[in-house]
Amino acid sequence: MEGDSELTVSVVTDENGRLILLAGEVNLVTIGRLTEAVADQLAAGGREMRIDMSELRSVNSEAIWVLLVVAATLNGQGGSLVLIRPGPAVAAAVERADTRQLIAIL
Repeated sequence: MEGDSELTVSVVTDENGRLILLAGEVNLVTIGRLTEAVADQLAAGGREMRIDMSELRSVNSEAIWVLLVVAATLNGQGGSLVLIRPGPAVAAAVERADTRQLIAIL
């Protein structure tokens, strides 16, 4: 189903810096878009990465792995990864992976 494989990725700049906005689902079909977005932001510099997940319906285990790698990279540089407003399904997936020590959730 086409609707099940949609992920919209946008990057905006607000008063706090860059913000990645995700909408849809992260799955095997769309994981490349998430990976590209976070890699671009890592390459652009900065010690904090913020990802708004309020419009994200679901994530797979590969997405959690990507987020853990990003968080570990940023933490190693004295920075942090912040997930903003994840929905219940996404928050549960992140919490099941026991990432709270590496990833902040607002």
